[in-house]
Amino acid sequence: MLNEKAWGFIGLLNKGGRLLIGSSLLASISKAKLIILAEDASETTKKTVLDKAASRHIEVLMTPSKGALGSCIGFDEISSIGVIDAKAAKVLKQKWGEGESK
Repeated sequence: MLNEKAWGFIGLLNKGGRLLIGSSLLASISKAKLIILAEDASETTKKTVLDKAASRHIEVLMTPSKGALGSCIGFDEISSIGVIDAKAAKVLKQKWGEGESK
């Protein structure tokens, strides 16, 4: 579950050019080390992202809504983002996990 630490970190990754967002993720999914997908994304988007991620062995984390995901990077709504930096992906997973243990 996305928490405040993870929210802020995603914003920093976006400013640092370490994210693939929306359709650019689908076009370059092999560059992603970690994917975050909104649960309310269309069924087609979810299937496409999950299938491509599975075939490339990329972990996918789910977040409740496109609005929540988009707001942390300055968009109204975003269905999916991909982290392209392996070290940043590891840190984000750690921050993400901190929210689950509370």
